[in-house]
Amino acid sequence: GKAEGAVKSSGLDWVIFRPSVVFGDGGEFVSFTKRLKGMFAPGVPLYPLPGNGETRFQPIWVGDLVPMLADAVEGDDHAGETYRIGGPEKLTLREITEMVYDAENKSITIVPLPMGLAGVGLTVLGAVPGFPMGKDQYRSLQFDNTTDRNDVGVFGVDTSSMKTLGAYLGERN
Repeated sequence: GKAEGAVKSSGLDWVIFRPSVVFGDGGEFVSFTKRLKGMFAPGVPLYPLPGNGETRFQPIWVGDLVPMLADAVEGDDHAGETYRIGGPEKLTLREITEMVYDAENKSITIVPLPMGLAGVGLTVLGAVPGFPMGKDQYRSLQFDNTTDRNDVGVFGVDTSSMKTLGAYLGERN
């Protein structure tokens, strides 16, 4: 996009990371799924998911990502490179949502929300202060956020050694 173009034409050394969603302590990713449910149906175990939650992500644990970022900043051999980075597994938003609630031994019923209806609703509700989604998030849910070319190997990382979202959630509870 425009930001990457500005960075590339800046005349400075640069490295661009394009990670999928990042999870970890203090992060927004896991808590986002809970806030979204609460906004739609506080106290009710119904969870509306745009597009039936079929958008795919490749979540990466912040503890796996940070050493790669440090390596890129400290080493000269990464200047001018763009890296696509993802975690060890590709999951749908539906699978992620179910994992978050299963880890807390809570049950939910996912209610499919057609993308068109979600778009109208999120555009309107996005103007409400504190609402966790808006039209930008709606747009991002229309495309998978995964990579077929996972560049973690450039940093000497094997995806089999990376922390999965399920393992992280299990450690938290």
